[in-house]
Amino acid sequence: MAGLHFSESQFRECLDSVGIGRGDLVYVAASMASFTQWKKPESRVVAILEDVVGPSGTLVMPAFNFGFCQGETFDIERTPSCTGSLSEYFRSLPGVSRTSCPPWHSVCIRGSMAEDLSQFKSGSSFGTGSVLNEIVRRDGRHLSIGCSFHDGVVHMHALEEKLEVPYRYWKRFEGEIKLHGESARNEFFMYVRNEKMNARVDSAETGRRFSELGYVQSATAGLCRVESFRLQDLYQVVEEWMRLDPWLLVPGRDKIAHGGTAGFADSPVMGIDHIGVVSRYSDRISEIFSMLGLALRESGTVPDLGVRCDYYRSDNIRLEIVDPVSEDSRLSTYHQRHPAHPIHHIALRVGNLGFALEWFRRHGIQPLDGDIYRGPRSGESVCFLSPVMTGGLLIELVEINDRDEAACLTPVSRKDFDKNIKHKQKNIADNVLEYCPA
Repeated sequence: MAGLHFSESQFRECLDSVGIGRGDLVYVAASMASFTQWKKPESRVVAILEDVVGPSGTLVMPAFNFGFCQGETFDIERTPSCTGSLSEYFRSLPGVSRTSCPPWHSVCIRGSMAEDLSQFKSGSSFGTGSVLNEIVRRDGRHLSIGCSFHDGVVHMHALEEKLEVPYRYWKRFEGEIKLHGESARNEFFMYVRNEKMNARVDSAETGRRFSELGYVQSATAGLCRVESFRLQDLYQVVEEWMRLDPWLLVPGRDKIAHGGTAGFADSPVMGIDHIGVVSRYSDRISEIFSMLGLALRESGTVPDLGVRCDYYRSDNIRLEIVDPVSEDSRLSTYHQRHPAHPIHHIALRVGNLGFALEWFRRHGIQPLDGDIYRGPRSGESVCFLSPVMTGGLLIELVEINDRDEAACLTPVSRKDFDKNIKHKQKNIADNVLEYCPA
């Protein structure tokens, strides 16, 4: 099989060698570059695949298209696949079902499980209830035809999403979905790569290690390399590696610039977000700021802390006025104890809270409680460092992304958030009162 030319029978032998057989559920990722000697290669490859898995088997192919993320309408019948000629040909066949939730990771399905699998919908690409997750749960196999591990194995991103690796963050996308002529507006979430962290993802080395352990079966016909493995094996092995090393898929990760700027050395800090002042007289402060030409730019509330936060910006600094608007607010106690010392905290902007907390821990500075919670501004997540380890200075870390944090948290994280938010904020307030100097 070493020559450029190879026959259909040789290709079938490859599929048999890598463990593809009757009744299998197979996710197919393919490049047709090595099939140039075949006439109408797409139709012949699909026919062979369907014959090999038989009527009880099911084929799934990616029909990915990221136009939705740029504001384009996703039409389940007309939006093309951008993942190669084989998947686009497969999409056009009669009897093929296509998913739409989320639209950018749409897949096409034909076979015994097609009707069932096409009903799965999820707000993210790989979460519980997504078709890509269901393929794993049903012990599906991954099949690569002529493409590399990095280019073909989309489920590596599933593990990144599941474990919430620190170089990605949740981002919300909203747009039109057109299903069989009827349009509706929908929103979905993607765990996107944080461009500010300059993290280049490459799963080739991980794929090589996974293959060396014997989980990957491979064969070659002409210049076409065919590989297959059980997706459950991938999850079992690589998930453990990624838990131990969240930067597993980022080559040269020790040299990554994590968003540091001049004045903050190689830290994850991007700059000063604001200086926080606690006062029950925010109206009076507003009058003074207006006299100085500082306008109110943003305002929001944190109901569980009983405070309203007003933000003012000059050319080079943002001031936050924290007004304890309810009598039982714990910040009211702070104000009563320290009426002559209203400056409460300094907030530093970071690109990713998970990485920032890890960086400060490595430098001997522990978080106040280790929890991340919603701030008063849209798209804001915050946490605090322990004042015990910062000379009494309360430091807040702020991450702001274009997303709705409550909706973006994973189900487990959201459950923990809702369950623990009040005692988290109580711990924050109590520690602030105990350690901030008078």
